[in-house]
Amino acid sequence: MGSRVARGVLLLALVIVQTGCGPRSRYHADAPVNQQVPWGSAAPRPPGAPYSGPVAPPPLPAAAAWGLSCSADSQCLLHRCNAAAGRCSFPCQGPADCATGSICMLGVCAGIPWTANATPQVPPQGAPGAPPLPGVDYDYRLALKLSPVPFSPWAGDELGSPHLRDVMSHTQDRWPMQNGGPSTAAHETLHQIHAEMGNTTSEHDAFVYLEQGQGAFVAEPDLVLARVRDWVPAGARELANSRYRLYLIEQAKSFTEVLYLFDEWGAYVGNGRVSVEQARGGWYQAGNYQVDEVDGMVDFLYFGSAAMLAVRQLEPAYFHGNEQLKAVFAVLAESTMRWYSEGIRVPGFQGFHAEELMAHFTSSPENAPIRAMLREWYGSTWTQRLFGFS
Repeated sequence: MGSRVARGVLLLALVIVQTGCGPRSRYHADAPVNQQVPWGSAAPRPPGAPYSGPVAPPPLPAAAAWGLSCSADSQCLLHRCNAAAGRCSFPCQGPADCATGSICMLGVCAGIPWTANATPQVPPQGAPGAPPLPGVDYDYRLALKLSPVPFSPWAGDELGSPHLRDVMSHTQDRWPMQNGGPSTAAHETLHQIHAEMGNTTSEHDAFVYLEQGQGAFVAEPDLVLARVRDWVPAGARELANSRYRLYLIEQAKSFTEVLYLFDEWGAYVGNGRVSVEQARGGWYQAGNYQVDEVDGMVDFLYFGSAAMLAVRQLEPAYFHGNEQLKAVFAVLAESTMRWYSEGIRVPGFQGFHAEELMAHFTSSPENAPIRAMLREWYGSTWTQRLFGFS
């Protein structure tokens, strides 16, 4: 189905503005967010390793779980014992049929290599105003200027994701849940929040929703989006080809603002977070599919970084000393690493290109200019903590 599907008709409001720049559109897509393929069509592989064929679906449980009699969960492997029926709950219909720490996938309760209380590899720094990090690490909390987003009660089911409720509760114009599920609903509703907030400023500034009713504005540079493609290394273009072509080539024909990339980046972080939160509690359901729930945020880590290198080189007066731009980029990068690091361990989210692209970002010689820019911008302590390079 190809990443986020090509954008439909742009829903632009016809308003008069002093700047001559029209308001941001409501939604950026009208179809599912991520690529999904039948189970086994995607193959997890170590960064840089050649494709070696499809992987098998999760193994079926032993005979004890095949609907046979039971009196305790321990007799049903990762499934639960249906005490009323006296039989193991196989095939599973949802998280209630599986043991804690397992997910229902293809009717089978499959173990996952982490628990709901697992500590993400890269924790967020927290809210502005908290004590700064020790040493010389960059602390976005000291610079980030937040703006409140109006609350709008939502009576829907969060389906295991508190972030889904958070997002859906901050606009009245929500993406329908039945149109692609929770992940897509979060992604597209975030676009709506970004557009609504951006349209409250005379310049239609970029806006990124973070969480708990707060987000951040960033003024746009003069550089146009179409210029950014030239700053993405060839290897990254190949690995992230579908989103590269969609957003940096096709979408750049309609969207000119460079920080449109922050809009998309924040939306991909949001839908990835929703999916990871659902997977933690066994709520995530994709039927017979593997879905690239975390690949999008990694693609935009690369695209956003390339954009910052382009802006630094071509519009230095805007870039240097722009503490809000620096802080918002840092929030998006840290959020990406937090949810990617956890999400890539979910079996159903593996097998696409995120791991290989992350390895390219952190170690490929052709990405040396972006790494050098990030070291100079944030310091080596930050890049080491976040990405593993200094």
